[in-house]
Amino acid sequence: MKYFLTLLGLILVSQSFSQTRITNHYFLNPAVYNSSFVGYSHYTEIHLNRRQQWQGIEGAPISNAFDLQIPSGRGAFGFKAYNEQNGILDHSSASLTFSYQVPFNVNHGLRFGLSGGAGINSIDLDEVNINDPAVNQLSDNSLKVIGDFGFAYYYKSLYLGFALPHLFTDSLVSQESFQQIDFSPTDNYILSAKYTIELAENRIAFEPNVIYRVFGNNESQFEAQGILTFLNTIWVGGSYRQDYGVTTHVGLNIKDKFSFGFAYELASDQVSGFNNGSHEFHLRLRLGKKKEIKAKEPVDRDVITDTIEEEKQEPAKEEIEEKQEEDEEEKIDNKKEEADASTGEKPSEEKPQKEDVNNQQTKSEVISKANTTEPEVESPEQPIENNVKQGIKEEQIAKEETADGTSDEPVRLKKGKHLLELDYGHYVIVGAFSQFENAENYSDKLFQMGYENTFGYNSQKQLYYVIYSESNSSE
Repeated sequence: MKYFLTLLGLILVSQSFSQTRITNHYFLNPAVYNSSFVGYSHYTEIHLNRRQQWQGIEGAPISNAFDLQIPSGRGAFGFKAYNEQNGILDHSSASLTFSYQVPFNVNHGLRFGLSGGAGINSIDLDEVNINDPAVNQLSDNSLKVIGDFGFAYYYKSLYLGFALPHLFTDSLVSQESFQQIDFSPTDNYILSAKYTIELAENRIAFEPNVIYRVFGNNESQFEAQGILTFLNTIWVGGSYRQDYGVTTHVGLNIKDKFSFGFAYELASDQVSGFNNGSHEFHLRLRLGKKKEIKAKEPVDRDVITDTIEEEKQEPAKEEIEEKQEEDEEEKIDNKKEEADASTGEKPSEEKPQKEDVNNQQTKSEVISKANTTEPEVESPEQPIENNVKQGIKEEQIAKEETADGTSDEPVRLKKGKHLLELDYGHYVIVGAFSQFENAENYSDKLFQMGYENTFGYNSQKQLYYVIYSESNSSE
């Protein structure tokens, strides 16, 4: 009778080995189902989870999991270890994960994740006295390759995910000690959505989660969950998983660093009357400080366009003013010549030259730029280091030459009133453009390649500069 119940339990839950790991605390660790969520909180996190199904039934599944997530810039690294004991079956696995974030701005972007590792399925045939050649030929230990892929789109508090939890076919039992690698990523997939609603700022928050799984045997499973958090400290909630039933949740969060959750899953229809339900415990530890990702703030194009139109009119005004000044000087020279002629003095053959406007700006602050002409911009596809080196070279030239080429003082440029006007300082320039759109597009491409940068405008040069690094010092 003991062996009959054991085999019955295996029949009911054997799919748990070949399907996705089941947990009720995915709202604390969504990376369980989607690798792109590794490091999404920007904290270094440790997750410990223990799940005991169908308490009261001998040989019922018991699982333990360990997850480590370490964010690093836009990327994150993760390690997962998992073990499940299910009667005479035992499954263990370990994998490494890398995720990457592509932010469009501060609260909008994409995430990608990829995991790879190995697992082993073990069968204790000594516990079952079955004289069957097919059973006796099964391997006690079967090693396999595992992997998964995840993708997520986020906008503020909304996250939409798509995951391929099994990139390779996973057999529960095998006659081979090493299972054949069969790449079949689309046999199983998971769709998910989560959102956080602030019902009372910093006091009450509600987080609904929805998951839809599709298995390789053309079966599917739907799950919905709702978590209500008070003062970011205590949470209660409930969930429903198709074919499993209802689960209740309660948990405690201390200073957003230590979180402990408990979930009680009511007995499903399959084993109702035989057990007291399932219990699950989850512990989350956050270490260190939050590592934020710097993203470019959106630029108000309407304001920039209006400013550019105003700037286009300034050169014409300056030409008119210069023409008026030349006319005034010419009138003064003519009057001086007439006065000299009336007194009998010989007029000077040389007219006084107009004082160079740039030389009058010696009291202006220093903005170390490139040469007075627009620098040649390399293609964004080329290594950024070339542009950075070029920018450093241009900055050195700027310190050696001035407008007349005779001084060791830096080039002195007048600061205007443009909306994006650069402040006084030294800059390493990797691109210069006469059009705002070109400068913004180039800055965006560099940002997507992983290089922090900014761009600004200089009114005297009438150029937009893409800047890799800067110093506020004017020395």
